[in-house]
Amino acid sequence: MSSEKPSPEQPPSSSAAPSVDGVHVASPAPTRCQTILSSTDAFLARLYRCTSTRSGADVVLFFLTYGFRLSANVLETGSRAAIRSSASKLVALALQLPPSQAVNFAKEAPFANPFVGLALKLASRLRAAVAVLTEVRTFGRLWGLLGLYFSAKKLVLSARAKKQEGENSAERTFDFIVAAAQITCLISFQATENITYLSSKKILGFSPATQGKLIMWSVRSWALYVAMELARLVVERQRKISAAGGRLTEKDQAWSEGWKRDFFRNLAWSPVTVHFSTPGGFLSDFAVSALAFHPAQSQMRELWAANK
Repeated sequence: MSSEKPSPEQPPSSSAAPSVDGVHVASPAPTRCQTILSSTDAFLARLYRCTSTRSGADVVLFFLTYGFRLSANVLETGSRAAIRSSASKLVALALQLPPSQAVNFAKEAPFANPFVGLALKLASRLRAAVAVLTEVRTFGRLWGLLGLYFSAKKLVLSARAKKQEGENSAERTFDFIVAAAQITCLISFQATENITYLSSKKILGFSPATQGKLIMWSVRSWALYVAMELARLVVERQRKISAAGGRLTEKDQAWSEGWKRDFFRNLAWSPVTVHFSTPGGFLSDFAVSALAFHPAQSQMRELWAANK
C-alpha cells in the first residue's frame, strides 16, 4: 500500500462558471433593474464620499448654486425670446384682419406657449434654490477664519525655519510676500463677509448702510486676491519654463495641466470680482452665472475624479 496521503480536493474557484452534470452553464446576465440599482448605488456612494468633508461638501454646493443659476438664466432668456416671437407673430396676424375680427382674435388668441409658463415657473424654483444654497455656503464660511489663522501660522513658522537654515533667496522672499498678502486679503474678505452676514440676521448691530460698505470691501479683497493669484501663477510658469531650459517636456505635462486648470479658474473669476467690486456692476446675471460656472464645474470634476 502506498504511504502517500491523498490530497484533499480543491474547492471550485469562485470565478468558475457553474456546471450541471459536467456541463458548464453561463451565469445569468444581470437584469436591467439590477443594473440600474447597481449604478445608482455606485453613484450615491461616490457622491457621499465627495460630501464627506467640509471642503468637498462646499464644492458640491458651489456646483449646484451656479448650475441652478445658469439654468434659470437660460430658461428665462429662452422664455422671453419665445414670448416676444409669439407676440410679434400675433400682432402681425391681427393687423391683417378686419377691425371686428381683430377684436375677437385679441380676446381669444393664446399669447404664450404653455411650455413658456412651465419654464418660467421652473426658473423661479431654481432661483429660490440658489438663494438657499448661497445662504448655506455663506453660513459654512463663518468658520473660514479658523483655517486662515492656521494658514498664516504655517506661513510664519515656515519662513522662520528657512531663515534659520540660511535660505534667504529673492524668490523665497517674493513668495513669502505674495503668500502673506493673499492671506491678508482672504482674512479681510472673510471677516467683513461674516460681519455683514451676522448683521443681516440681527446678531450684530451694524446698519444696512455699513453692511453695504463692508460687503463692498469684502468683494474688493477677493478681487485683489484673484489678481495676485493670476500674477503668482504667471511667475510660477516662467520659473518652470526657465528651469526646464526654455521649454516644458512630457514629464511636466501633469504640472502643466494643473497650472492651466488653476489659471483659467481664476481668469474666469476675475471679471466677476471686478463686476461686484463696482457699484452697479457691468455684467448681466447671465454673464456672471456663465463665468462662475466654469470654476464650479472644474472643481466638481476634480473632486469627482478624486473620489472613485
